[in-house]
Amino acid sequence: ISKVRGFAMADISLSDEPGLAPDDPKIDEKITKILAAKVQELIGIARSSYQEAQEAAAAFREETIVPSEDDPEVKPKFDISNPELVLVRLRVEHSGFSTINNQRFGARFVGDVANASDMLLFHRKKKPQDASSTAGKKKRKKADLAEPVMEDMDPEIRVEDLIKDNLLTGEKKMEILDERDMSVALDDFVFKNQAQAIVEKVAESLA
Repeated sequence: ISKVRGFAMADISLSDEPGLAPDDPKIDEKITKILAAKVQELIGIARSSYQEAQEAAAAFREETIVPSEDDPEVKPKFDISNPELVLVRLRVEHSGFSTINNQRFGARFVGDVANASDMLLFHRKKKPQDASSTAGKKKRKKADLAEPVMEDMDPEIRVEDLIKDNLLTGEKKMEILDERDMSVALDDFVFKNQAQAIVEKVAESLA
């Protein structure tokens, strides 16, 4: 498959970057500079991989497709508009640091990437949970999802895990949709920007 956009993905942890301090008055400017340099590197990788895919696909067509009188030129059936626009995704672990505006950051890369407004995916490190914490959650399985649960809730907890835990209780258990499938769909929707993930999973379950 050669007619797809060049793509590159990487991870970066702000706590591992030298010279960054959360209380620095210019911290946003410094974070932006570091992330911009990383994105620029990914753009080069994505364009290189796209070019390699194009060349490999062209060689494959020449070796396997026999030209006919009606179509003497060996060429792909489909094409892609603006192939120089690549896809870039940079996962940023920002524990202890604030995030920056994705759209404002991406504005400088308009004309270089196809997903300029959502290149950055910010996340935090998960806190390890001990056995007592897990036991406490099991005791609250039948409790209503109200203030007592929200006050106790770990700020780093994954939303889909919270939903799944509550939907597995007898009073709230789903009868048509599968809780685990919906949890996966929610994860795809939130963290992978798959806008149709939940709709497709519901349609699949109902079918």
